[in-house]
Amino acid sequence: MPRRRQRSAFGAVEHLEQNRYRVRWMGNTGDGTGYRRHSKTIRGSRLEASGFLAKMQIDCSNDVPAPTVAAAYEQWVVPVLKRRLDANEISLGTIEHYHIAWKKHIEPRWADVYVTDVKPAAVQDWYDSMTRSQAEMARIPFRLIFDECGTHEVCSTEVAYRRYRMPGTSAQRDKGIWTLDELCSIWKSLRGSYMERWFILAAFGGRASANLWVS
Repeated sequence: MPRRRQRSAFGAVEHLEQNRYRVRWMGNTGDGTGYRRHSKTIRGSRLEASGFLAKMQIDCSNDVPAPTVAAAYEQWVVPVLKRRLDANEISLGTIEHYHIAWKKHIEPRWADVYVTDVKPAAVQDWYDSMTRSQAEMARIPFRLIFDECGTHEVCSTEVAYRRYRMPGTSAQRDKGIWTLDELCSIWKSLRGSYMERWFILAAFGGRASANLWVS
């Protein structure tokens, strides 16, 4: 028999089998893991399961309604990329490009903004502030963030997937060359992470490396 879900704006009740339901909701448990999705199996009637969901809604009524863009990136996107890397579904170089786009373009503009407060007009203004190559580089991890928000039922992915105007090719082109100060800044942000050694090899493995250590 197909599973049936009773949905609300706060959470959902999913029928598993006779007298057994799964309740899902978003909230902050206070254990330091932040605002995230929770799940609990209820043995009893649908009324009891719905009552439990209603109680959770009251308990979580003062929680932050959604994570910030930075929290969504760190709590959801980074672990997913790590799992995909371990499964050989994505290359380390691709992850490095995503993280550089995050540090240089996404984090400065969106880090402290709640994902539900990201508006299309502001996204268009953000794209307009970049060169075409920068905008195209930032668009992919930006969409990954909202993909995870959609998966966790926090907000729609639509704001990331509108048909935004990309900067024209007549704009000054990004040569894709990082200054030494920019590379050192990114290195500092990665220090202590599993990506640090790979970034050092990619960024400072050639002539830039020699200039860095000589200076």
